[in-house]
Amino acid sequence: MGVYACADGWLGVTALTPRQWKNFCLLLAMDQYADEPGYQTAIGRLMDYDTLEPIIRQRALKRSAAELVERGQALRIPLAPVPTMEELFGVDQYVARGAFADIHCDGTEFQAPVTPFRLFATPAVRGGRVAKLGESNAERLT
Repeated sequence: MGVYACADGWLGVTALTPRQWKNFCLLLAMDQYADEPGYQTAIGRLMDYDTLEPIIRQRALKRSAAELVERGQALRIPLAPVPTMEELFGVDQYVARGAFADIHCDGTEFQAPVTPFRLFATPAVRGGRVAKLGESNAERLT
């Protein structure tokens, strides 16, 4: 379980069950660890972190994130590409869902996440101006 650097990006993995672990080992050509009795639980693998983590990191770094995601999903391993901060605002599902809005604060404009819930009776305000630090203190202190 973790986020691993790949040749061209990042990969998030949550392989917890014995089957997921076995398939993850297959994905990274770590067959010798797949059936190891102590590694059949997530806690067992965590207890041997110093052995497994460098191997996983080294093998993930040699492969593309896209390839590992495609092959890993076919093997039913819970994993996904992890975007960098630069890539985050261009992720297709976030763009389609309008997950970010423009915020204006003290002369600066930036994008920030919107509420993850759709409120139909009382919709949340998307984006807009944020008060300067201390601007509304008088309202709060009276």
